[in-house]
Amino acid sequence: MFKQLTAVILMSLQTLPQRMGASSVIVIGIAGVVAVLVSVLAMGAGFRHTLADTGRPDRVIILRGGSDTELNSNLTRTDVATISNAPGMVKDAGGKALLSSELVTVVNVPKIDTGTDANVTLRGVGLKLAEVRPELKIAEGHRRRGCREAISRPRRRQRAASAQRRLDRHRSVHQQRRRT
Repeated sequence: MFKQLTAVILMSLQTLPQRMGASSVIVIGIAGVVAVLVSVLAMGAGFRHTLADTGRPDRVIILRGGSDTELNSNLTRTDVATISNAPGMVKDAGGKALLSSELVTVVNVPKIDTGTDANVTLRGVGLKLAEVRPELKIAEGHRRRGCREAISRPRRRQRAASAQRRLDRHRSVHQQRRRT
């Protein structure tokens, strides 16, 4: 019996180089599957964490019926006025509803390095943004009441070479339309 055990062990050791390739392929394949699974689970946990941290019990986002996202929603001024007069709305010191009607859209802005257009999310905000979202801080520059300005991250400003020119063109077209 000891001879049989020794023979089996010797035969296993002799065929080890032959099995090394197949075994390493299996080990690498399983490691790849585990890495993909861990990364997907990490992204899901990060997404849940992001959504949990951005919400507040005293803040609500109102979308048009049938819309899943802010980008697809569009409320009229009449809708906003109706919402601002709804019972339960928090009021500011002047007795007006504490709300910020915002518009989210995507604009094409050329990149500096390639000149090709990149989709950039643009959010138009209401006058009471600082009161509604006190966690937002302007690190550089200022925000003037009633002025059309773009507030962006420093890196975004570097990437968007002609953002200011496009905003200026939009402003001049808008002003021309107002005059006519």
